[in-house]
Amino acid sequence: MATIVSQNITEAGLNPTMTAVAETGDQFSNTGNEFLLITNGSGDSLLVTITAQTTTVEDRRMGELTKANSTITIANGASGLIGFFQMAAYSDADGYVQITYGAAESVTIAV
Repeated sequence: MATIVSQNITEAGLNPTMTAVAETGDQFSNTGNEFLLITNGSGDSLLVTITAQTTTVEDRRMGELTKANSTITIANGASGLIGFFQMAAYSDADGYVQITYGAAESVTIAV
């Protein structure tokens, strides 16, 4: 699993540097302000999963609430955006968000 460094967008804009995804998945440090740009050149549609770390919470008014993983399906030759990721739901014990991919070849990402 590789750690991807977040890039900062400013008023002047950002030409993001895309990184090849790791076959075993990736992670990034989460502040709650990040989103992902994923480009799929794999030849098939691509499922990207962002793993929820806290999946249930108890609310005194609403009872038990469930948080699912976030997913996006990206067509071949297309790009997709997904985010933001609430820290309490998506950050692991070290403050990272975990990402997995249905395929890794010819897939790139920027955070």
